[in-house]
Amino acid sequence: MLLGSSCIYPKFAAQPIWESTLMTGPLEPTNQWYAIAKIAGVMLCDAYPPNPQAVRVRCCLMSDNVGYAT
Repeated sequence: MLLGSSCIYPKFAAQPIWESTLMTGPLEPTNQWYAIAKIAGVMLCDAYPPNPQAVRVRCCLMSDNVGYAT
């Protein structure tokens, strides 16, 4: 399981953000290296071939950016 981040989407992605907008524009410069590391993790999960004998599931979970007051 990989925990994703909204930083992997382009800086000026339309809202709401859709998965299809991944890698369609420049990243936010202040955290681009973190975003690149997260994108590499997503691509790594996609690179593993399916194994019908394994019960393991590979997935990338993306949390929303909704904050809450305490």
